[in-house]
Amino acid sequence: MEVCNPDSLRQIASTYHDLLTHEKSLDFLIDLLQKDQLHDSLSLNALDKTISFYEHIYKSYLSEEKFSMSNYMRDLTRAVLYSSDALQIDTQRIQVLQKENEQPGNDQSPFAVLVKRLIDSNEQIRAQGGKINRLVPQDEDKNRLLTLDSNSISSIEASIRNLDRLTKTFHEICSGLTTQILLLSDANERVSTQDIENIAYQACDKVYKKEDSGPYESLWDSMHETVSILTTISNSLETGSYDSTTIEQNSKQSIYLIAEQFKTSINQSDVIRSKLELKEEELLDIKKLLKIKQDELSELNIRLSLNEK
Repeated sequence: MEVCNPDSLRQIASTYHDLLTHEKSLDFLIDLLQKDQLHDSLSLNALDKTISFYEHIYKSYLSEEKFSMSNYMRDLTRAVLYSSDALQIDTQRIQVLQKENEQPGNDQSPFAVLVKRLIDSNEQIRAQGGKINRLVPQDEDKNRLLTLDSNSISSIEASIRNLDRLTKTFHEICSGLTTQILLLSDANERVSTQDIENIAYQACDKVYKKEDSGPYESLWDSMHETVSILTTISNSLETGSYDSTTIEQNSKQSIYLIAEQFKTSINQSDVIRSKLELKEEELLDIKKLLKIKQDELSELNIRLSLNEK
């Protein structure tokens, strides 16, 4: 929003009260995080609504605005690394439960094999995210700019959607497993491998909806596509494919442009006020002159009357 059109900023400002409501929802979650009180049973509906609202704001007011590609890529790496952290924690939790059900000498279940492959792929995601972060120009590097074509941006958006689905699915799986564990009547009883797989199917159905193909296809396809996209992005950065020769012009932030426009309008108002005050003075002078003329005319009429007599 720093470099968007002033009119766009005004339109966004008109949604301030809605933004404030969603900000309070985020503050609530941040407060729980700081107090280490986040847990699986906590509803994320408010967070989903907030994300949807910000997506609506972007599509409605900012989708056509220019933005810093370097900042965009840094935001990408943050999203990738945070998602990777979330995936690492949830997949490791599932692995612990799976190992408790393993029998010596037996082969791993198909879902255990899938989780192992996803953990390995998640390490690749983390590595590519770190590589992208190192290759993106820093703020102080004014001589190197990036330009991404529409296909690259679409690919990045696809990778973010994949990571969003992956993290949500594994969050749902872990929430389901927590509920299942609480329902166990015996302390020595364990959640079965079949139960884990069933919960995974339910989670995929909830997150992927109409695009769901079950955990074995949906989760793996999302992970594989993300690794492929991030590898392509990091390689392109490394070879300089995104380097731009265009000199970026430093433009004033929209808030300062609006302030200047407001200042100009105030100055114009002052000029108009001064002109009106001047006209008022001129009218007063005219009224005084008319009064003098009226007095002179009255005096003249009196003299004429006396002469006639």
